[in-house]
Amino acid sequence: PWRDAACHRFESGDVAGHSLGNLMLAGLAASLGSLEEALATLGRLVGARGRVVPACPVPLTLTAVVDGAERRGQVAIAVGRGRIASLAVEPADAGASPSALEALAAADQVVIGPGSLFTSLAATLVVPGVAEAVNASPARLVYVCNLTTQDGETLGMDGVGHVRALCAVGGLRCPDVVVANDAVFPVPPSVEPVWAARAEVAALGARLETAGLADASAGWPQHDIPRLG
Repeated sequence: PWRDAACHRFESGDVAGHSLGNLMLAGLAASLGSLEEALATLGRLVGARGRVVPACPVPLTLTAVVDGAERRGQVAIAVGRGRIASLAVEPADAGASPSALEALAAADQVVIGPGSLFTSLAATLVVPGVAEAVNASPARLVYVCNLTTQDGETLGMDGVGHVRALCAVGGLRCPDVVVANDAVFPVPPSVEPVWAARAEVAALGARLETAGLADASAGWPQHDIPRLG
């Protein structure tokens, strides 16, 4: 019941658009005094087998330079149109969470994605210390391509374009492996499917692994979770 409740998204009222899980995290963080403790507590409630740790122990504001102009905040960056040249977080002297750095150092494999290229994946990498920890880790680095482009962030970008942008903006080393979908699936007219060319991925120094990874039953393009796993 806790797992199902945490996934519930409200459709009306003052909390319309919010998921109960996020509201629970906000309340737990306020009462426990730590987002990391809140994540651990909610993980126990829903019976999570893994562990979620924050990239940074303090709240951050994401900033970006888009077509030469600065934009502040995740939403403003995500919905704005234009070329994202750089990302940063404020306060600039905020450091990565020690538990996140420990997890990266101990990992056998680091998987990045799927997710919003700039406002989710690169946003985590630009937290001071995170990209450096990923790049220094002996773990195999895997990047999972999104199924489609994202309006406002990645329109017109193919799989290799995603990798190049993540490395350039997020400071990431070239992944060892790129995972991408290679099967045709229904795509809304507002976005485009993301295809990855084997020769172009190889030219970056990575290996491409492909499969039919889209969930045919989903109303909006999303990965088939068991197949992706």
